Amino acid sequence: MLLENNKNDIGIDTNQYLSLINSSAKNTLTLLDNLLNWTQVQTGDIEIKSEQTSLSSVLEEVLAILHPSIVLKNITINTHSPKEIIIFTDERLVKTILRNLISNAIKFTNQRGAIDVSIIAASNQIEVTVSDNGVEMNQKTLDKLFEISTNATTPGTSNERGSGLGLVLCKEFTEKLGGKIWAESEEGKGSDFKFILPNVLSPQAG
Repeated sequence: MLLENNKNDIGIDTNQYLSLINSSAKNTLTLLDNLLNWTQVQTGDIEIKSEQTSLSSVLEEVLAILHPSIVLKNITINTHSPKEIIIFTDERLVKTILRNLISNAIKFTNQRGAIDVSIIAASNQIEVTVSDNGVEMNQKTLDKLFEISTNATTPGTSNERGSGLGLVLCKEFTEKLGGKIWAESEEGKGSDFKFILPNVLSPQAG
């Protein structure tokens, strides 16, 4: 509220501090949400509720949630997708997957870097790619990214901290939705995180 209502009445330093507080609060909320989701997965209490979901709307909502972190690191977000993709899936789980992948990309992207989010719709599935130009990974690291036994939190490019659960949850949720997830990385070019989900109902190119 302070950021939105006092944009013209506060100095640059105060605005930066408010942005940092806002970002930290939302990161804490994400951590708590991940912990809750992880607990539900482990206890078998998570319920899949498939419904017609606008993937483009979910993406817009996730980017709005992460906006303070994006602004704080002065990162450019480029989206590449049809205007509307309707998929029959669990909106909450897809939102959690996207939020964690984009949040992870922000964490490991340098100041003034760029992140690309691409959505490709085929006849029976959609493929989503979150690409960053930040820290590349070797094959050994890639092979262990989604394993809870070896997934340790790594500081981001601005020393951001995480729970180590985000990517593990992405794998759990993607598989529960009948899809798959993986990562690719090339030296000097950052990393691509990709996941596929089935059952596209009506992709409409725009």
